[in-house]
Amino acid sequence: MAKELSARGALTAQQRAFIKAYVETGDEKVSIVDAKYTGNAAVIAWELLHNAQIVAGIQAEISLRIRTKGARLAQSVLMAAAEAKDAPWSTRVDAAKALLDRAGMAAQRARDPEKPPERPLSEYSIDELRGVVDRLEREAADHAKPVAARRINANPDSIEAQAVDLIE
Repeated sequence: MAKELSARGALTAQQRAFIKAYVETGDEKVSIVDAKYTGNAAVIAWELLHNAQIVAGIQAEISLRIRTKGARLAQSVLMAAAEAKDAPWSTRVDAAKALLDRAGMAAQRARDPEKPPERPLSEYSIDELRGVVDRLEREAADHAKPVAARRINANPDSIEAQAVDLIE
């Protein structure tokens, strides 16, 4: 039956055949027939698709297909889009950027010449860390908005209106 495993708990040849057929077709009943299972296809399919090892095998097979066939297909689609003379220029540029990025040749952003290269904070001295804290506090203070003290009327009818005024 579908639950049978080999002695070491590995997938059987029949289960591997089901996984391969299922990933190719997406149809559990066709996959049951292709893997040469006999019996009630709906029951066998349910058992297989609720077996953690089968599900893991399906996920692994899909991942493998994406990394192999899917990668080749994506590369050919990107190449065709980049080379298509009748495609909009923006499409060709996007495809070219994606190809360069996937090849590990993406353009690096230009460094601001005013900024020194950043180091990890763990490499800063105490004085440098204090300088960073002072700079960040100044920047935060520059962005702060002054809050004016207001007298709140204790009249219950106007508290809600005053709360809305405070939020706005």
